[in-house]
Amino acid sequence: MRYFIFLFPLFAICQSNSQSAGGFRFYDTNKSNITLYQTTGSRFYHEKFLTSIIKGKKVEVRFDAFKDAMYVRFNDNYFEYLMPSKNNVSILLGGKEPWLAYDNKWYRLLFKDKKKSYLFKPIVEYSKPRMANSGYSVNKAAEFKLKKRFFVLEAGTLKKVSKKELKKIGIIKMINSL
Repeated sequence: MRYFIFLFPLFAICQSNSQSAGGFRFYDTNKSNITLYQTTGSRFYHEKFLTSIIKGKKVEVRFDAFKDAMYVRFNDNYFEYLMPSKNNVSILLGGKEPWLAYDNKWYRLLFKDKKKSYLFKPIVEYSKPRMANSGYSVNKAAEFKLKKRFFVLEAGTLKKVSKKELKKIGIIKMINSL
């Protein structure tokens, strides 16, 4: 009897999140306000369009990091993707951001140091939405996540830059200030 008096408040607290209907108990497993069809983040590296000149025409461009293509808006009704099909193709976005195509991918040129070119590659990964599978977890919306990769182009070969070299050169501070 002593144990029942001690455990009774525990039973009352545990049953507060359930609903009863005909002898069955339904627990509220959806404790998240996020709908599964919302997507957080963006597939684009740039928030807005930047001006550039392509084939002698002034156009608005932004980088789609999910597809690895430049999203070009010629006018309000006409859009196109510029794929990096050739090496050494370069675009100057907004008058200050040089982007170049190498090995069928777009890279942002950070700076050149004698024979080396330091490149930044923004990559966006997509994660699918997930339903909560128990009352202890929550629904997770679909999400675009930006990952930052750094490379060095030297004598025609592309290599990943080590974290030690990134700190030594100061590239991380440069990217965070942009």
